[in-house]
Amino acid sequence: MRNLNEVKVWTAIVTPLTDGGELDLVSFEGLLRKQEKAGNGVVVAGSTGEGLALSTQQKQILVQTATRLGLQIPVIAGVGGFALEECKNWIRWCESEGVDGFLLVRSEEHTSELQSHLNLVC
Repeated sequence: MRNLNEVKVWTAIVTPLTDGGELDLVSFEGLLRKQEKAGNGVVVAGSTGEGLALSTQQKQILVQTATRLGLQIPVIAGVGGFALEECKNWIRWCESEGVDGFLLVRSEEHTSELQSHLNLVC
């Protein structure tokens, strides 16, 4: 795992889609390489909103793409939702893929419920 404290800028990378709504992995890699060139860490399926809108399979493809490129920058994955077991499974899966960390997102409308959730996940 890379030292996350050495990174000064973190980019919540967008998820490019084709006109047909499929993941555009060529464009995604291009965005990742631009961030690598700048020395910025990246957040995949995190705080730009698509983390909650994408299917698990789509998020897995994004994480696999980012972690298998041999990037010289850290990659962290977004974790969000209300189903504790799904979040725990997502974290375990991402760890097995070699992500460097996680961004846990929460909803203000359910702060107390999510705080309990985050305490269990962390």
